[in-house]
Amino acid sequence: MINYERTQPPPPCLATTRKYDCEGVLIQLKADFKNKCYLCEQKAPVSLNIEHFKPHKGDERLKLDWNNLFFVCAHCNNCKLAITQFDDILNCTNPAIRIVDRIQFDIKPFPKEYPKIRAITADETTKNTVSLLEKIYNGEHTANKLIASDNLRAALKTEIKLFGQKLDEYYEEDLQIQEKERIKNEIKRMLAASSAFTAFKTWIIKENKHLLAEFKQFLP
Repeated sequence: MINYERTQPPPPCLATTRKYDCEGVLIQLKADFKNKCYLCEQKAPVSLNIEHFKPHKGDERLKLDWNNLFFVCAHCNNCKLAITQFDDILNCTNPAIRIVDRIQFDIKPFPKEYPKIRAITADETTKNTVSLLEKIYNGEHTANKLIASDNLRAALKTEIKLFGQKLDEYYEEDLQIQEKERIKNEIKRMLAASSAFTAFKTWIIKENKHLLAEFKQFLP
């Protein structure tokens, strides 16, 4: 989970059709959230939902509020759905909040490893967000959610392995300057907000002083 910048003003179709899932909304949410689920950061989710960040419960204003509409995969939406605790989580489109400064993300790219997600700040909103993310990544005692979490972790570990390989390549001895620069640009792309699982890769950089000195300027 990272921060995103929401485009303003709202897509015109929201007002003209009075439908929160009109084409213009879908297109703009896909662009604003970099074609990623805002919660798990899976790229190009196959099963897509438009989520009401604050449940509208029949409130027409909340139902059609552009700032209340989020790009989310079905797995994450199902994990969050109808649980009052998760009505109060960090808003990743709020520029006053930097998610990766409030939550630590860690995954070891080995078999049977589970993500470790930890609240850095003590406020309830951050703690609720961590609880939701743990539920999303580490599964529940229902078959479909366990399988969805297993698949999500597999995709996460694959991406983190690739990222680690690029970091190893960058620090190989006797690299030509041009080759080193090429790998650095690849690492930059893998740290971009548009890349999958950016929060986990950001924390790999944050926790290593040598990596931080080299790549801090590329962190979202």
